[in-house]
Amino acid sequence: MSVRISVMGCCLVDYLYSPVDFTGDAFLSYASRVPGDGGLEPGKLVFVEDLEAFSGAGEDKFLADLSGCGDPVTVNVGGPAIVAAINAAQILGDDGKVSFFGVYGDDHVGDTLRKLLAGFPVDLDRFSRIKGSSPCTFVLSDPGYNDGFGERTFINRIGTSWSIKPQDIPDDFFASDILFFGATAVLPHIHQALDILLKMGRDAGAINIVSTVFDFINEKKDPASRWPLGSGDGSYTLTDLLVTDREEALRLSGRSSLTAAGEFFIEKGLKAFVITQGAEDVYLYSSGARFRQTRPRYLPVSERVKREIREGKAVCGDTTGCGDNFAGGVLASVAMQLGDDGTGKPDLTEACAWGTASGGFACFSMGGAFPESEPGEKRKLLEDYFGNYLAQIGTVGGEQEKIG
Repeated sequence: MSVRISVMGCCLVDYLYSPVDFTGDAFLSYASRVPGDGGLEPGKLVFVEDLEAFSGAGEDKFLADLSGCGDPVTVNVGGPAIVAAINAAQILGDDGKVSFFGVYGDDHVGDTLRKLLAGFPVDLDRFSRIKGSSPCTFVLSDPGYNDGFGERTFINRIGTSWSIKPQDIPDDFFASDILFFGATAVLPHIHQALDILLKMGRDAGAINIVSTVFDFINEKKDPASRWPLGSGDGSYTLTDLLVTDREEALRLSGRSSLTAAGEFFIEKGLKAFVITQGAEDVYLYSSGARFRQTRPRYLPVSERVKREIREGKAVCGDTTGCGDNFAGGVLASVAMQLGDDGTGKPDLTEACAWGTASGGFACFSMGGAFPESEPGEKRKLLEDYFGNYLAQIGTVGGEQEKIG
């Protein structure tokens, strides 16, 4: 059986500027003073309009200042949802059909986006062109940040992402085995209706997977309060797996540690979660509902990837798309583990192994989406990292645990 996956979320053009020194005068002049004020923070996202209001500088001015008047080093497909979808499709090959649902604008950025998407194995029949400006993100990358493992900051132009509403989603979106909602916080109307869409997925018998992004809209609205997941907490009981990072988990939960955040998610009825921490351990849990039971545990990152980064094999220290590829690796593994009849119970540790291989491998190419020279190329490359990682942790479901 070919597993069907529907993906809804962010798809845009990434303009990558590197290197940008996050401790330099130019960056600090645009740096946030208080949370949610529209200034820049390493690892976080702000919208173009908010940065302009915060700094008093227009888009051309702040890009010139931050990049040293340089052009982007690369222009890529970006957006957490589409990058995850591409990685999942490249891993699955003929064993899965990954369809992307969304909109883009009728401008030159939209033309660039369609050209960049050509050749990737994702079904784009429901990716529609509408009147307006296409979304894009200016990605600032500091390769030396975070002890040499790199970090990015994102300046997003939301564009037509404001336009898409729940009623625009066709019925065939829900006719899939897995529904993946990726970074819906930058699709405001979709995010607000997330609980409704998840309920429709649950009623259709699909597995609901949600991945998050820094929610600048809610951060700006009330930086002292925790973020809602969509319109509120109702989305948690309808989500089969939440994939998030440490910062987002803490802001969603309002807690100060991963353990406490995990406890919050479980209290709210979430059945499974995976929380990444960049170059640090991954934290995961499953109640045993749609995934095999896994008590709260940590998994290490890939020692091989860390070693190769230190050896200088990473591309300019660029970590763009690592988290998105991690989510795509998890998504592909879940699909593979469903089995021919679609009734298998996936193991989160195995899914995280594919996620770790995918996220680590993203350090070795510029941008998030990897252009294959032939079908199956990326899967072959990832299988080597996947096997190496399994050997590192001992086995799927092995003893690499530290509770707390």
